[in-house]
Amino acid sequence: RGRHDAHLGAVDAGHHDVNQRLEAESLSALEELRKNFKGTPSPLDLARLDHDADRKNAADRLKAAGAPAEGLLIGINPGAGAVFANKAWREEGYVRLMTDLGNKLSGVGFLMLGGRDEAKLIDSICTTTSARVFRPGTDNDLGTFCGLVERCTVVVSGDTLAMHLALALGRRSVAIFGPTFPQE
Repeated sequence: RGRHDAHLGAVDAGHHDVNQRLEAESLSALEELRKNFKGTPSPLDLARLDHDADRKNAADRLKAAGAPAEGLLIGINPGAGAVFANKAWREEGYVRLMTDLGNKLSGVGFLMLGGRDEAKLIDSICTTTSARVFRPGTDNDLGTFCGLVERCTVVVSGDTLAMHLALALGRRSVAIFGPTFPQE
């Protein structure tokens, strides 16, 4: 029993170290979000998002982009920000996916998601694909971005904020994982 307890103590200590590292990385990621999303709240304010106002802001953005209030809407988050650009799937892959699904699924629309770092990539994809796309902008605050993701039926993304929000909001997700750094 003594060795077992000692082993559990080592496991608990290991979990504590991992939890501390994850917490530090999460705070670092939130700081990166603050740079990429206009008006992103601090970590302490994240729990205080005004979900009704965020949903209204998202609905206003969707309406301005011409997106339908109902129906099949696939969120596409093609980038991975400046810090993790190496994780992004290639542009041609998103164009082909959107074009193929657009041809096969009647009435499907694609909601382009991303921050300022993805603006040029989103523009390029939108001008290349024949699919029906809606562009709510890349300058959304975090709450509005949550509302946009919430409207999607499914979200296609790399290992990004959009993927994590989609999962947290109970949306179906297709996560495309590319190369990553060993320290992650």
